[in-house]
Amino acid sequence: MQHSSGQRDGATSKRIERDDAVKTRAVAAALAVTMACTACSSSDEEQTDARIALSFARSASMWLDGWMNDGVPRAYVKRSLESTGEALGKRIDKLPGSISSSVSAPMKDIAHDLDTARHAVDAGDKARVELVLSRLRKSTAALDAWKQTHRESGS
Repeated sequence: MQHSSGQRDGATSKRIERDDAVKTRAVAAALAVTMACTACSSSDEEQTDARIALSFARSASMWLDGWMNDGVPRAYVKRSLESTGEALGKRIDKLPGSISSSVSAPMKDIAHDLDTARHAVDAGDKARVELVLSRLRKSTAALDAWKQTHRESGS
């Protein structure tokens, strides 16, 4: 029996190493994009807000996908969603009144989805997480389309 226990310990160790690698990549990606976005000029406020919201949504999608596949621990995903949601909420609270609803509406949708996802992960509700992932894809597609239009038009 010690042999199978040793195999299980080895498998657990490899899973922990894999989980740590996934966490490290997700956090590094989110931080890199966020840092790049905060370096943008203030004249490009809408572009900056769109990029930050996209970064948060994509990071959340990675965490949620990892949790759905049992590769990222529930507690890590919950904490990440909570801190990301809080950061995005603060960003939304500071949006200028002149910002386009094409940017603000998807940002608000993403913030709502992050909160919904956090509660779904806490409850172990993978079906609800799937719905959130679908909504996050729609919100990121809307922001990507807006960015593409504004990149091409030079505004």
